[in-house]
Amino acid sequence: MSAARARDLVRFHPAGRRWPVALKAAIAISLPLLVTTLLGRPELGLMAGLGAFAVLYGADTPGRFRIKLMSAMAAGFVLSVTAGVLAAALHSLVLLAMLVVLAALSAAVCVTLKIGPPGSYFLVLVGGAGSFLVGQGVSPWQVIAMTAIGGVVAVVVGMGDLIGDPHRPEREAVDTAEEAIALFEQADLPEDIRVARAAASATLHQAWTSFRDGIGERTIDQRNEQLFERIGILQTRYTQRSALLTGRTTGAEAQPWGSAEGDQLEPPTLDPEFEAEQLRDSSLGRPEAAYLIKQALHWPSEIRLIALRVGIATLLSGIAAVLMGFDHSYWGVAFAALVLHQGGSRYAQTLRGLQRLIGTLLGLGVYALILWWNPQGGWLVLVIFALQFAIEMLVVRNYAAAVVFITPIALTIASAAASTIEPWRLILERGLDTLVAVVLALTVLWLTGRGTSLLFVRAHARRSILATEDVMRDLAESRYATAEARENRRHLYYELLELERGLAQSLSDDPRRVAPYRAMVEQVATLGYLVLGACWHPQVRRAREAFGRAVEPLQVIKSHPIDRQRAAADIEADVRRVQQVITDWR
Repeated sequence: MSAARARDLVRFHPAGRRWPVALKAAIAISLPLLVTTLLGRPELGLMAGLGAFAVLYGADTPGRFRIKLMSAMAAGFVLSVTAGVLAAALHSLVLLAMLVVLAALSAAVCVTLKIGPPGSYFLVLVGGAGSFLVGQGVSPWQVIAMTAIGGVVAVVVGMGDLIGDPHRPEREAVDTAEEAIALFEQADLPEDIRVARAAASATLHQAWTSFRDGIGERTIDQRNEQLFERIGILQTRYTQRSALLTGRTTGAEAQPWGSAEGDQLEPPTLDPEFEAEQLRDSSLGRPEAAYLIKQALHWPSEIRLIALRVGIATLLSGIAAVLMGFDHSYWGVAFAALVLHQGGSRYAQTLRGLQRLIGTLLGLGVYALILWWNPQGGWLVLVIFALQFAIEMLVVRNYAAAVVFITPIALTIASAAASTIEPWRLILERGLDTLVAVVLALTVLWLTGRGTSLLFVRAHARRSILATEDVMRDLAESRYATAEARENRRHLYYELLELERGLAQSLSDDPRRVAPYRAMVEQVATLGYLVLGACWHPQVRRAREAFGRAVEPLQVIKSHPIDRQRAAADIEADVRRVQQVITDWR
């Protein structure tokens, strides 16, 4: 391992304002424990921690979206625990099969629907923990009930920071977009424009997504009217800049700026009755779930590869744990899933696995100190609170440092909730389970999917091309103001963002083979943004004949199967021909 990569293991990254998230997580985990400790049943409070992990999801997202996500995850934990309890009652192999299927399926769903960290990991962990507790003599109904109670506490506590400032997440997203769009407006050189446009597009997408997630179909009121005006102005500035660049390329007039239905683009006019139609000019925000799922199922698909890797690694790790005779065989499944469940570059996943291993070994030492101290009552509550607070303060900065505290809190819950297990045996099993699971997960990671990096780059480019074609057909038929056309623009915008992300990931995995295709990807992005800019330019978008003719050269690109090798220069030339038809619109 090079010195630079070794430093990545211990490097601390900036994380911004984390203490509110850390405080909420610590309260959600420790509050049930405090109540049950006062009632003389601390083990019940520790079991409630299984459901309280729901507080970790969407911690900084808008309130309307957050409560839905946390509630869904809390319900998912209850279902996972129930499935674990039922599977354990049948046979250990049934439990293993259930956990493997759950790990693979939940990983695919969470990545597809863009559910951020901690992703699907806790669904697997909670299901396995439920089966383990029942195996130690705990009542199944007790485990299920306490998980549900923990989930309710998580939702209540998780919404607490929005009481005084309900639109803080949306406002912060708009602030970030404002900075990025200012840089986009100032950029002049082609490479500077490309980089600034990508950042402005991503942050504006996030700002609209946050606004829609936070407001939904509700009426605009005094609390969010100013925010709505700000994001409308940002959208105006973004479309003006996009239309200006399109005008430069096509030789069209730079103004007036057009919206989807009129010749003058102005900030959105507020209406007493807020309707989704008022967002028509944005064409931004999260695509509908059906579209995301369709894209995930269609090969070549990185998400299908993630599910395959998780399935193989968790199965092997679970079998290894069973053969070693461990009581916590679900640990092997969960830890293998943890390394792979969020995808990313091979290097990023390898780094995560090594950090998990290093953090666990150090965390076992912290747990040994807790064993030596043997805190009870209020001291145990304080220990759990402090550990969870430290985890959330560190998890974004350095995952290995966070795992140093994740390990002792997990073992403290396991040993206290099932007191029949010898604590020192937990240390041995935890260390061996982690070692075996990480080694197997990394082995699967490096042996599967080899050679797919270039395939995924071409797949992302093809999806962007198909989305561009849909928008061009809308322009060719003058139906750019319809609801379907707005969705088509949303899809194109999303695919262009994914194109940037996919290129960066593939370059990390296979730089030698992917690098020659970088110019092709940038040309596809240029075409996509050119077409989007045309939608906002009143002159260019009326060039129906040009867009109708531009669709024809796209058929040459589509005629080549995506899984067959094709020179990057040939694809780039085809894309340029499409662009040339548009630029010659006059």
